[in-house]
Amino acid sequence: MRLGLLPIVALMGCTQSGTLNEEPPAFALTLEVPSAGAFLGDVTVARVAGVVSPPTAEVLVEGVRVPVDAEGAFEAEVWLEDALRVDVQALYEGEELREHVSVFTGVDPLSSWPGALSARVTPSGLAGLGGLLGAYVDGLFEDAIPLGFLPSFSFGGVGFGVDSLTRGEIEVEVQPTDEGLVADVVIPDAALNMSLTGSVLGIPFTWPASIGMSELGIGGRVDLFLDEAGNLMLAFDEPDIVIGDPEIDFNVAGFGWLNSLLGNLVGGDGLLEGLLGAALADAPPIQVLQGPLAFEQDLLGMPLSLALTDFATDADGLGVQASVGMGEALPPSVTGDFPIPPGLPQVDLVLAAHEGLVQGLVGSSIVESLSGELPIEAFSGLLNIPMSNLPGGDQIPDNEGWCMMLDPGEARLGRFVSGLEPMASIFLPEAEVTMGLRIRGEAECQPWLQALVGVQLDVHADGTAISLDISMDDAFVLVYGAEDVDPVVVGDAFVGVLDGVLGLAGGFLSFDLGELLAGGGLPGMPGGDQEPAGDAAGLGDLLGLLDIRFVAAHRLEEEPFVGVELIGMDLFGEPVP
Repeated sequence: MRLGLLPIVALMGCTQSGTLNEEPPAFALTLEVPSAGAFLGDVTVARVAGVVSPPTAEVLVEGVRVPVDAEGAFEAEVWLEDALRVDVQALYEGEELREHVSVFTGVDPLSSWPGALSARVTPSGLAGLGGLLGAYVDGLFEDAIPLGFLPSFSFGGVGFGVDSLTRGEIEVEVQPTDEGLVADVVIPDAALNMSLTGSVLGIPFTWPASIGMSELGIGGRVDLFLDEAGNLMLAFDEPDIVIGDPEIDFNVAGFGWLNSLLGNLVGGDGLLEGLLGAALADAPPIQVLQGPLAFEQDLLGMPLSLALTDFATDADGLGVQASVGMGEALPPSVTGDFPIPPGLPQVDLVLAAHEGLVQGLVGSSIVESLSGELPIEAFSGLLNIPMSNLPGGDQIPDNEGWCMMLDPGEARLGRFVSGLEPMASIFLPEAEVTMGLRIRGEAECQPWLQALVGVQLDVHADGTAISLDISMDDAFVLVYGAEDVDPVVVGDAFVGVLDGVLGLAGGFLSFDLGELLAGGGLPGMPGGDQEPAGDAAGLGDLLGLLDIRFVAAHRLEEEPFVGVELIGMDLFGEPVP
């Protein structure tokens, strides 16, 4: 996080001399620039300036002495990476004053946070979703689908109407075009079940009949939209009906003419195709998912919410916009308006995520959950050796092991990093680490060494696994139980101890995205026996069926995607050819 001090030239004046009877000036240090938590923009150095009293005091910035003028003013510049904890030290007649200020490059990610994200499902992703949608639609219907909306007819005193459709497993194919989605629904082994009614010699009759078809195909452009209740609806536009190899199952003596009529119904004149096409065109939209399409999940103590707000289609795929909420850190936007990203080859879905999401994580309970005592009990006894090797380590009293506490501090920065290793980084330049001793007879762990430490947490994505690796550097000792030691030397050596502790602890924090999304299940699908989470579980159910894997990530800095990461994902475990 820190690189070093840049030499600068300051105008110097003679120090003022006092009289013998004058009281010595109060020893004081004021740091004027930079201000705490400031975002410094597109710079590579940070300006450090302040005033020390008396002006004869020695000032060190980042451990390097800097000039002080006759008025006590000093100035320096330090190299700046993503985050920096500026350390300014004043020394005067055996006394010491110290100031710490954390600053960041760039702008605050939350200053342009849109409260939303967007995604594009590519053609390969739509091909996979078509299969998922077919299984979903198949699970919505019984083996016999009611078709009471089709009209009844009467001919020669005999009336007939279609009651239901029996079918094989429904298959769905979806392709994007500039005019919208084109969907083909194929129902194999379909049969229209009918009832014939009339009278013979005044005696009423009802006879069943059926028209079997090797295949019933329904194709055409479909529109996806959200209704007023937030339900995801599907409507056919100019549907095209295809009927294959009809077979009539009706053979009643004296009614051969009716058998011929039924044959003509599905024969060359295409009467049934016209009837079904007209009925579908006039039919109300079909509810695909119950709304509102809101997904809520507890992510390591932080409420995470996602609500779909709009859909758009072109030849590159289906675009989706969504509002995002992460507890109180990032409330969802009002409109969810955010540009839909371009497509990427060889992935099923491209997600455009603003780095305000990462900054929201920084301010959330996920980072807060790092606060407190860390789980090092399994190897705490082994820490006596590295802690004893620190300067003053021979003064460690007898103990029964060590404890370790972490306070993330208030200064925090989260940003995307182009790629998956890591995908994002979180900087905590003012984290406070305390190593304590467990003393026999003492109920609580007794602090031994307390230091301000620069902490970096890298978010890695591997398949469906999300891991958070932690590293520490730049330790400044606040409290140390040993006497007569140089705190700077102790701080430098303490960083090595921390690296060893983290190595023994292994992965600090991780979770599986697949397990996170696996809420309930859709009817008749894997996981369908699980209880759905929340009142509107339609979206959660659908997400729970996916096998999302991260494939690629690339950071953008061009309008309108400044500060946005394009994340490529496969939705079904392996790439769809």
